[in-house]
Amino acid sequence: MKIEPDVASRKATWVEFLSFSDQARHWIEARPQWSEWVLGEQSWDSKNAPGPAFWRRLYAEEGSKQARREDRLEALRLVRELESIRIGWWDFAGYASLEEVVEWLSNLADFCLETVYHMYWSELSQRYGKPATGFAIISLGKLGGQELNYGSDIDVLFLYGEEGVLRPHETYHAFFTTLAQCIVRAFEETGPNGRLFRMDLRLRPEGPSGPLVRSLESLENYYAAFGETWERLALVKARWSAGDPRVGYELEKLRIPFCFPLHVTEEIFEEMAEIRQRMEELADRETNGDWDVKRGTGGIREIEFLVQTFQVLHGARQPYLQQRSTLRALHALGTVGLLRWEEVRSLREAYRFLRVLEHRLQMMTGLQTHRLPGNGDLRQKIASSLGLTKEKFEERLVEVRQTVRELFNRYFYRPSPNPPKAFRWELFADPKAAEKALADLERGHGAAPSPGTRRVFRRFVPLLEEALRRVADPDGALQRLVQFVDRYGARRLLFESLASHPKALDLLVRLFDASSFFSEVLIAQPDLFEEVARSGTLDTLKRQGDYLEELRQLPGQPAERARKYRRWELVRIALRDVLGIASLTELWEEYTALARACLTFAHESVCPKARLAWIGVGRFGAGELGYGSDLDCLVVGEEVEAALAVIAFMTETLPTGILFPMDFRLRPHGEGPVCVPLETYEEYYARTAQFWEIQVLTKATWVAGDPALGARFMESVERVWNERIAQTDHWEEIEQMRMRVEKERADRIFPPGSFKTGPGGLMDIEFGLTAYLMDRRIRQPHTLQGLALLQEDHPEIAQKWQEGFLFLRKVESFLRRDRNRPIDRLPPDCRARRWLARRLGFPDEKAFISFLVTTCEANREAFLLLWRARPRKPH
Repeated sequence: MKIEPDVASRKATWVEFLSFSDQARHWIEARPQWSEWVLGEQSWDSKNAPGPAFWRRLYAEEGSKQARREDRLEALRLVRELESIRIGWWDFAGYASLEEVVEWLSNLADFCLETVYHMYWSELSQRYGKPATGFAIISLGKLGGQELNYGSDIDVLFLYGEEGVLRPHETYHAFFTTLAQCIVRAFEETGPNGRLFRMDLRLRPEGPSGPLVRSLESLENYYAAFGETWERLALVKARWSAGDPRVGYELEKLRIPFCFPLHVTEEIFEEMAEIRQRMEELADRETNGDWDVKRGTGGIREIEFLVQTFQVLHGARQPYLQQRSTLRALHALGTVGLLRWEEVRSLREAYRFLRVLEHRLQMMTGLQTHRLPGNGDLRQKIASSLGLTKEKFEERLVEVRQTVRELFNRYFYRPSPNPPKAFRWELFADPKAAEKALADLERGHGAAPSPGTRRVFRRFVPLLEEALRRVADPDGALQRLVQFVDRYGARRLLFESLASHPKALDLLVRLFDASSFFSEVLIAQPDLFEEVARSGTLDTLKRQGDYLEELRQLPGQPAERARKYRRWELVRIALRDVLGIASLTELWEEYTALARACLTFAHESVCPKARLAWIGVGRFGAGELGYGSDLDCLVVGEEVEAALAVIAFMTETLPTGILFPMDFRLRPHGEGPVCVPLETYEEYYARTAQFWEIQVLTKATWVAGDPALGARFMESVERVWNERIAQTDHWEEIEQMRMRVEKERADRIFPPGSFKTGPGGLMDIEFGLTAYLMDRRIRQPHTLQGLALLQEDHPEIAQKWQEGFLFLRKVESFLRRDRNRPIDRLPPDCRARRWLARRLGFPDEKAFISFLVTTCEANREAFLLLWRARPRKPH
């Protein structure tokens, strides 16, 4: 307290106070014993200072142990009224500072809330049972900021922790709704000692039409999907006042990022401008010279709004600004340099003056009023209570209002007058469908979007248009985006986030254009995009060891967690591909590393001690896996059951999908047990295997399982591979096999369309290179490394094949990426070929086909040239 006056001063100021405050005088006249108590020494004893400890004692003395609930409530009303009068007198007489007064009044409201909460919580729990989750009363506005005045409503939210069922047909929500209704009724009812406080519930989500109570999850979902900027401002002062503090703590965790967004969007500025406009419309509605201390021009609301605007815009990066009290927030604004110190001092002085004036108005009338009367006598009475002449009071009032108004206008944002541009529908193949899709994107399937959603959508649309202009199929990308947003749910939050991060929007649209498969993955699990995009790993080329370490550290059931991890990583790899961060060869490298890590993890999880060696062949062995690839494998060992368990781990379809499809058709005879002993392999390849099976071994590589057994198998492969080549005209065998595949599988109408099996396709390069490597007795699984060896003897052929190989694999990769499945020929649909051409960087389909034909012709020419240059065996 400022001072502790003597008895004579107390009596004099007490008389003045009762003369000034009609409400206090009437209450004391009906209860004169309390006048003696307020003036007596015990009122000034430190143990009876305004606070919960004293209020609990007074409440106990006045009837807290009464059996009737109404008697207990009446005792609480007496405590509230008596303390309001004592605090009001100390305020009027200058015995206490403004900060002390508003804190005492706020703590008194908290005490009443806590007392009533416990009263009904105990009663309802005994009647219905006790929920296994907490309930909290959250204060907003002046109570939240601990700035309550005498006539204030108390703005509150009612929250509970989790949804649940208390007993059959009795949900937690129903229980807590009843509890909240009881609390509201107790506060609103009037008794001989008046009432506790008026409650204002209009700041809750959806206002008067919304549910009285919400779970934390429901509240979070509401603010994410529909939260307006005015609600950010309201929650700046949100504070736990009563009930379970754990619920208050959880609210605090979701409140901070909503109130103080890290990325401030244009939408927030626009909404603040609209709030200001509404404030302007309410200001200066003076009647007979009246002026609204709270809402009028240069009033309290302008100071609070200016302060809260700075807090919302800068609070995330300057956590010191996250103050609930206006005076403390003003000091923080000066500390961080957002306001000059002279401005801080001016606003603090103005705020103090206006709050004291507001208190005088409410003391005088006993009403919740903020209007300064135009009546000269009443103004004189107020001026005198402040120790001022009427003239000095009027001068000070004008000065304060001008100061506040000037700073309010100086700092507050004004929106840009530029109207949004119209969408360009000529971008789409089907403009009408696109127009409907855009409308669906904004509206969704529910009610009309909120004004805030419409505003942020207007800012989002031009950025979306720019992103769609850069993709091959804007119609398809837009339709997939609509599905994604529908599934995401929080439309406004998503639009705001993407509008603030155009690169993320561009990436999302590009992925929706590039792949229907990955679009479906993200539509099914929308949060996956944000998780991956913000993971900080898009620039990282992961190796097998990286994948395996991460797999081993994941919690949960191994098969499920491996599938979730694989899906997450496939999306990451696809995003790296779409962004152009990863080259084609890096794509193969990561896909292969992920597959090998998953197979190793499966082996470790199912049969870590089993003596099995997993041999990759084909692209798996070569380290050249791409979208939709099967894992071509051989299994070496005798533990068939263990091998089958690993295969099931990899291929079984669970709710989270499979790990990788596996193909064992290249095992001996193409049938029988998938797991074959080493000796059986050795005998089979030495005596029985056809030459194409020896050719397959060119790309064989140990990929998982027992390394010692794998090494023995690979030694055997080296030996038998060389022996069989020495016994065979491998050039003739490979040529015959190549021509047979071409005849059986190539497109006869448009051979280059079969870019794998047709003339000059990938098989020309792969078979030709294998023949060359066999001639040199070099078993090199990797195509590009094999071409580097070919460069030594045939540089022109090697150059053509390297260019052709990379181009055709790129075509294949783009096609496979769409559905994540094997594709070895061009789509028959002209529109699909046109989209492919654009994605590959060609201006149109014609240019793409021309380049494809030229590439295949060059590949076939090189194939024939190599065969003509092959060494001839003597007859």
